[in-house]
Amino acid sequence: MTLVLCLGNRENVVLLSDRRVTRPGGSIVGDNSNQAAVLITRDARLAVGYTGIAA
Repeated sequence: MTLVLCLGNRENVVLLSDRRVTRPGGSIVGDNSNQAAVLITRDARLAVGYTGIAA
């Protein structure tokens, strides 16, 4: 099971994701992979989360 959760308001954003990456079929690739990224610039903020490797 994969979890990607994003909560935000005008001042703050929280992006949560699990750290386990699995292949199709359930084999584990790793337990220490970040599945979220944040880009902050002067004009914008971007948060991206992904759920795993596509089949």
